[in-house]
Amino acid sequence: MKLYKYCPPERSNILKNCQISFSIPSNFNDPFDCLPSYKESEVLNPIGQRVYFQQAAPEDIVDPIKRKKLNAEILEHVKKSFEIDPAFALESVVQVEPIPNEDGEAALAAGFRGSMQAGAQDNKLILSLSEERNNLLMWAHYAAEHSGFIISFDTNHDYFNPEGTHLGTPGKLHRVIYTSRRPCGIFGTLPLHETYLTKSLDWQSEKEWRVIQDRKNASKSINVNGKSIHLFDIPPSCISEIILGARCEKVVEDEIRHILASSKNWSHVKLLRATSDEKVYQLNYCAIST
Repeated sequence: MKLYKYCPPERSNILKNCQISFSIPSNFNDPFDCLPSYKESEVLNPIGQRVYFQQAAPEDIVDPIKRKKLNAEILEHVKKSFEIDPAFALESVVQVEPIPNEDGEAALAAGFRGSMQAGAQDNKLILSLSEERNNLLMWAHYAAEHSGFIISFDTNHDYFNPEGTHLGTPGKLHRVIYTSRRPCGIFGTLPLHETYLTKSLDWQSEKEWRVIQDRKNASKSINVNGKSIHLFDIPPSCISEIILGARCEKVVEDEIRHILASSKNWSHVKLLRATSDEKVYQLNYCAIST
């Protein structure tokens, strides 16, 4: 199967550097993306929660006996989480001093839920791809009004088939589910597909697939205009075609031609250009020499 990445013209650096950006969901153009509706719950640390919130006063941390008890609590959480998810890895432990009043437990629970929900969209990184290469709106929105290009990926390549069968395996490819209702549940207990792979029916024409990754696996992280950009190495061998937009300028075409001609690693990649059909609202694709 082939999947496609729509790119503005300046993203030719993906090909030049053999690195592609995985996005933080909170930067997506859909405010609902990767943000289910969370229920109220007295459960502060649902099994499977990778950020563990622990009540600990300062004296608990320095006291050897109390510290041992805190560590045992964390280990028990990890053990139970691993039993239901072999890919589980605890990312961090946040220790918060208990609130000393009669409503302290409820207030603490609310604070934990707020903290967890605020970071929900940023726990994972996502690469968005599409089954469609002939979507006029996507060409307009994601490829700078048809002036950019599309990268065609071969999903049979090992890059999209990492070792591990669990749904949460980093680098695994998933189809997005479209529905009229938001996923709803307790934070940390919703399945991966409900948290990261569910979108409104309004987006179904994009026929999206996603590769989900962990931040720690990024090849390089940089800051651009105050936003964190996480780059992952990508082998030329998983790319089969580059499709230039109908308005792609010659300077962009020449740059991509130069990249494809610069190494035998790109010799298998076909270069095409989109043209407007004379009779119907669709694009036609013609091969051009590199």
